[in-house]
Amino acid sequence: MDKNSKMPFLAIVIIILFLFPGCGIFSKTTEVNLTVKNPVPTMQSAFYDVFDKQGPKSFGDIDPNGQIGPRKIEVKKNGNLGVKTQIGGYEVFNQTYPIPSKKTYDLSVTATPRCRTIPEDNETLISTLRKDFSEVGPDIGYVPTSIQSALLTDVGSLCVVTDGQDGIPGKYERIVSPQALGVKVMTVNDMLPYWPPIGRNTTIFTEGKIGGELKTTVPVYFNLNITFNNNSLYEQKFELDNFGRVPKIEDNQRDYLKCFRELPKDYKRQIGYRLAANNRARLVYMNEMFVIKSAKLKVTEGKKTEKAGEVNAMSVVTAKGSYTFNQNEEKNDKFGEIVLNIGGISILHPDDIYNKFQVLDAFVGTKVVDRKLRGASDTFPASTEKVFCFVNLYDIPKKTKVTFVWFYLEKPQPEPFVLSLPAEPFWSASAERTVAGKKGDWRVEIRDVDGNKVKEMKFKVE
Repeated sequence: MDKNSKMPFLAIVIIILFLFPGCGIFSKTTEVNLTVKNPVPTMQSAFYDVFDKQGPKSFGDIDPNGQIGPRKIEVKKNGNLGVKTQIGGYEVFNQTYPIPSKKTYDLSVTATPRCRTIPEDNETLISTLRKDFSEVGPDIGYVPTSIQSALLTDVGSLCVVTDGQDGIPGKYERIVSPQALGVKVMTVNDMLPYWPPIGRNTTIFTEGKIGGELKTTVPVYFNLNITFNNNSLYEQKFELDNFGRVPKIEDNQRDYLKCFRELPKDYKRQIGYRLAANNRARLVYMNEMFVIKSAKLKVTEGKKTEKAGEVNAMSVVTAKGSYTFNQNEEKNDKFGEIVLNIGGISILHPDDIYNKFQVLDAFVGTKVVDRKLRGASDTFPASTEKVFCFVNLYDIPKKTKVTFVWFYLEKPQPEPFVLSLPAEPFWSASAERTVAGKKGDWRVEIRDVDGNKVKEMKFKVE
């Protein structure tokens, strides 16, 4: 290419650079892809070019994922980009970043506030508190009580329990006391070697308007005589000693399952009807407790800061304002040796009893007349034509079935007899089997609808 032919080419390049300044070396700005990250959902961010006299430009609110952007911004090459954030009108972050002389530049900023913040969502705060005190077991609606009272009435009892879920509070009903059940009753002296060694110091900030809700949802508040102003912010410091789970001490001679099986039928009837009425309920033997030997709470009401410049690392900022706390204005309360909650082992669930029944007694004999067994015995002569199995049932909470399975010389006989039962507190049932000429050992199993053996009768034909 000669000298004259180069001139039109250079002219074309100059025209392109003039018309599209951003595509070449003559561009005076850098395209910055800015992302601002922070977990505080109420934070608002803005960006500004420190050489731009027009001041900061709004950048928007933090999204649910904890960030804004990326967003494209034109910034002077070799300049500085400023990012600042606010909560409730209070500036909590302000930082500048050098921008290199590039066509594009990716900038990610983590805008950590220079102050303390709290969740604006009350449900989130309450959930956080409950998780922090998760050692106190599931919500069953238990009201914290003194160690002595709990040991006498609750620990070692049989309760029908419905766990709380989806905002519905839990519920428990004591059906059988430890004394009535017959298990060992613990004393305060029994507790002495078993206090948990765990301590806990926790500081939280809450708005006063949820103080009442905390008292009904977080057990450690129940025994604290602290009042809250709905329009204030509070710093709360917990000091918990000997905090955690304590198992019930048992007597090996009085096993709770054995005691349960030996309960009078009136107790069993109460349990069966309560479980049958609630498909979420279960019968629980309460053999553990969640305790605090000593709890102290120090509460300080916040003082609102009027000037944005007064925000610092000790400030607590919400969407409603900035607060400082004077420790000389603390309010204190404490309590000691409290059972916050109880828990235990599930014995029965509604599914276990809907189709179940209890056997009061059972016999074998030679005939049934007017719903009464005749010729009861456990040994029958070879001339006996038939043997009847007669059973008295109770606590039948739902229509179900009973099955009689006969065995001769330990071999199951064909065609087990299945009988439908009505939902009645008491009912009699019977089944018959031809045994003539079949000498030897016999037995009959009485089974529930799931095939579980609930009673067995043995007899002999001689």
